[in-house]
Amino acid sequence: MRKKIFIRVDGSQQLGLGHLVRCIALAQMLQMKFDIHFVSREIPASINEEIEKGGFEFTAIEEENSFFGMLSGTEIVVLDNYYFDKAYQKIIKDLKCKLVCIDDLHDKEFYADLIINQIPHTQASDYKAQFYTQFALGPQYALLRTPFLKQAKKSRRVDHIETVFICFGGSDNKNLTKQTLEVAINEKRFKKIVVVTGVAFNYKEALESIVKRDSRTQHFHAIDERLMLELMSSSDLAIVPASGILLEVIAAGCKVISGMYIDNQRFVFEAYKNAGFFESAEDFSQQYLVKAISGLFDSKYFGGNL
Repeated sequence: MRKKIFIRVDGSQQLGLGHLVRCIALAQMLQMKFDIHFVSREIPASINEEIEKGGFEFTAIEEENSFFGMLSGTEIVVLDNYYFDKAYQKIIKDLKCKLVCIDDLHDKEFYADLIINQIPHTQASDYKAQFYTQFALGPQYALLRTPFLKQAKKSRRVDHIETVFICFGGSDNKNLTKQTLEVAINEKRFKKIVVVTGVAFNYKEALESIVKRDSRTQHFHAIDERLMLELMSSSDLAIVPASGILLEVIAAGCKVISGMYIDNQRFVFEAYKNAGFFESAEDFSQQYLVKAISGLFDSKYFGGNL
C-alpha cells in the first residue's frame, strides 16, 4: 500500500487562499507516489471541488480532535497556516506521524521533520527547530502547480509593455484590485488590462462597473489554473502582491510590480525585492503604484530580472 499524506490547511475570504493553492501544488507533485487527503475547517466550495476533481480525498472538520482521530501514526502530515503552533505540532509528533511544515515566517519553535520555505536566502539558522529537522529552503523548492512548473522551464523575454495583468489572489478583502485598476486605466500606454479575481472576492459588482468604462479592460473571475497561466503568459507586466501568486507570474515570465499589505507578506516581499525580481509598489497606495509603473516604462532595460 502507498503511504498516506494528510494535508491540514484552511482558506477563506479572511485567511486568503494562498495556503490552499500551494498545498494543491504540493499534492500534484506527490500524487504519483502517495495517497493524499486534504483536511480543512474553512474552505470555499469551489476549492473543495478542485481538490476532489484532482483525485484527492477531502474531509471537512469542525474541531481539531476530529483530525487527530484520523491519524494512526503511519502517515505524513503537512501543516500550512500560521496558527499551527508548537503545541499543535507536538500532538502530531507524539502520535508518531512524520511532520512537514510549510512556513514563511520562522516565528515559532518547530517540531517538524521537514520545513519548506520558498523565500530566497532563508537559512536553517533562521529557525528554532529540533536536531532532526531537515530543511527545503529557497525558490528551488517553490510550490507551483503543474502548468506553472512546466512554464518556468521555458525561456521568455519581455521587450516592451503593452498588456498588464492585475490579480490580488483568491480573496482580496482590502479590494486592492479596484484601486490598482483605477491607476492602470489612467496609464494610457497600456493597450490591454487583464483583471483576475478569485472565488472569495466580494466586490465583483463594483469592479464590473469600472471595467465597463474602459474598453481596454477585461475581467475574469474564479478561473482555473490553465486559463490563469494563459493570461499571465500573454501579459507583459503583472501587478500582484508578495504572496503565492508572485511565484506564478515569475514562472510565467512577466515583468512584475509587487508590494505588501499585511505583515505576514513581509519576508516574501523583502527577499524577492532584494533579489531583484520586481519593481516595488510598497503598500500599493496610488503614489507608489504610479511611481512603479512609470519606472518600468522609463527603464531602458527589458531582459532577465529587473
